[in-house]
Amino acid sequence: MLKTCFECLIGTSCRAEHDTYETRLNGHTQTTMWSTLENEEIFRLPRPLKNDDIISIRGNMTENRQKLFFNLKSGIPSQNNQDFVLQMGIDFSEDIITLVTNNSGPRDPDSQRPSRILNTLDFKLKIQIRNYEDSMLIDVAIGDYSLDPLEVDRNSLENITFFTLSNVIKVEELTFTYA
Repeated sequence: MLKTCFECLIGTSCRAEHDTYETRLNGHTQTTMWSTLENEEIFRLPRPLKNDDIISIRGNMTENRQKLFFNLKSGIPSQNNQDFVLQMGIDFSEDIITLVTNNSGPRDPDSQRPSRILNTLDFKLKIQIRNYEDSMLIDVAIGDYSLDPLEVDRNSLENITFFTLSNVIKVEELTFTYA
């Protein structure tokens, strides 16, 4: 063992093909997810999302209640540092909901205003994946109100391994329903 460590330090190993110290990580290795927003909670999915899967979340927002962010992420860094498949931002000060997917720009859905949907510090989110012809759709519901479905690439959906929530105090209930 000491010999292997010494060889590793000086860089000469005659048995590099059998030595685990020479192992390199490929680009498909799952990395650790790091928080990018203040007060962000990160959750790892038990398995990648597929058709008819549902994520239900119930919790409490912070007292200042300015913004609430939800992201579905792959955990695989990309060239432009956008490892998300879906980003949802609820801005209470501007009273808008913004949705962004990895293949579309930001859009403000023609929907109810957040002040009418979430009027307490408690929140409920429901994310459902469904098949539609050749594409996959993500249905997002805030409380009892459903937003317009978002189309995502089938391949990027299979890469989702994390979701994040920011500006929350506590997640009281988290349910994964797999088809």
